[in-house]
Amino acid sequence: MNHPKPSNEIKAVAIASADDLRERIRQKSKLKGRQADDASLAEVKKLIGDGPYRRDLLIENLHLLNDAYRALHDRHLVALAKLMNLPMAEVYEVATFYHHFEVVRAETFSGAIHGTAQRKVRTPPDSTPWRTRGHAL
Repeated sequence: MNHPKPSNEIKAVAIASADDLRERIRQKSKLKGRQADDASLAEVKKLIGDGPYRRDLLIENLHLLNDAYRALHDRHLVALAKLMNLPMAEVYEVATFYHHFEVVRAETFSGAIHGTAQRKVRTPPDSTPWRTRGHAL
């Protein structure tokens, strides 16, 4: 058999180029999870005022949001978590723990799925609010 002569030289084989490694680092460094939009940040900041924001005032801030918007919208929870520098999970857990708060998720509709970009809300024939039906005011 013809075997190659043993060589003391070790040859390097490139697994990835420098550009491939840089691209991999860029992909991993992108933000993950929900990001607060500027409008929600401005709304929350207007309600709770300028910082510094104390961690122990989370429930009070949730009450301010709940009173102003009649519910806790998920976009406001994301903005509050960012402003207070708290994990989103902690803000959500506190908001859902208390039965006084109602957390509302934003519904997004795609025009491709529903046929149109806008969705009309149907009102029942009897448009009287449910709280006043059958009761004299």
